[in-house]
Amino acid sequence: MAYTIIMDINISKLHRNSKILLETEDTVFEIMVNGPKTGTVTVSGGPVFLKPIKAKIQDSSIKKGRPIAFYYKSGDGAKKLKTKNVISATIYSP
Repeated sequence: MAYTIIMDINISKLHRNSKILLETEDTVFEIMVNGPKTGTVTVSGGPVFLKPIKAKIQDSSIKKGRPIAFYYKSGDGAKKLKTKNVISATIYSP
């Protein structure tokens, strides 16, 4: 089952392994929820996340028309990626 959001998505209300296809103004990301309560996900897409990487979504929320901040670790320490504004997001529940 899949549906596209018009409103906000609260990661903490989703099930573990739920997938989200997220479109921003300049790229597309695929997100899999790992820890709903903590906002931890595995994200891939765009020029930064060429391979899936574990990250945390700021405030555990995705809001249409607003950017998202992903916090993740790379070889040279903690990083933050702020996206362009969200255009749409589709949730695929397990």
